[in-house]
Amino acid sequence: MKVRLKYFTRILALISCFLILWPNIYILPVKAGSPYNIAAQISSSGFNKQLDYTKLTHIYVQGLLVTSSSNPTLKGYTPSIMASIRAGAKAANPNIKVLIYLQSLIWGTPSNPSDLTAIMANPSLRHVLVTNLVNFVVTYDFDGINIDWEGTDVVKSNYDAFLSELRGSLPSDKLIGVDGDGDPIEFDWFSVSSVNNYVNFVNVMAYGYSLPAYSEYSDVTYYTQKWVNIGVPKNKLNVGIWMAGADKVNVNLSGWGQIVDQLNPADSDTQASATTINGLSGNGMGFPETG
Repeated sequence: MKVRLKYFTRILALISCFLILWPNIYILPVKAGSPYNIAAQISSSGFNKQLDYTKLTHIYVQGLLVTSSSNPTLKGYTPSIMASIRAGAKAANPNIKVLIYLQSLIWGTPSNPSDLTAIMANPSLRHVLVTNLVNFVVTYDFDGINIDWEGTDVVKSNYDAFLSELRGSLPSDKLIGVDGDGDPIEFDWFSVSSVNNYVNFVNVMAYGYSLPAYSEYSDVTYYTQKWVNIGVPKNKLNVGIWMAGADKVNVNLSGWGQIVDQLNPADSDTQASATTINGLSGNGMGFPETG
């Protein structure tokens, strides 16, 4: 199946996999010279041997957090696992790009989303954070960093300053990606000039606008066009696809693997905890965001 979208030239299928709950999924094949990016966001818990890395151009390894509001030391990873994920992905597909995810919050992981905001507001701590990120990328030979700092406490000027310093400190061949809300005007987290000068791509989270349908084609085209309208080049826009299900009433969330496990419990490769698929409720995960 070939997917073509009217308003942009590169597609990133950003597959959010909760704690690596989905091992088997069809992904658009990548062909030589293809203009598309096709990526998966994977867990940092270990190398997933069941994922076909030849079908991907990028993987985002979830996910780094800062230790506290006053300590930009990175946490949320095991060095040996980081090395194995990178080595395994490159062995399966030498051309794949492996990026680490810096996040303000990881669902299911103890953290405070305001910690990253406090670090970004302090130039000295922000500089240490940049140094730590660069050291991480160089140490594990990752291909870049994806930034997921979002929410009502994002300060645009601090985000821009961070991106400028990060771009100036990273080796020139390393990539920088940022997650952006579907509506770049309502959620004005970083400037267009920062995207054009420092960032390789924006992952547009154009989902959650048509619940219970979760997202529709019209949502994707409408919100992606908003990014184009404010001056972001089309070839820097990737579309995030949230692989989960929400019920119609309580908007509870089930991961892809949980749903598959309920529908096909005999397949040992798709085992995941869930209490019911009736309404996709009862799993305790909650609905993390609507944009």
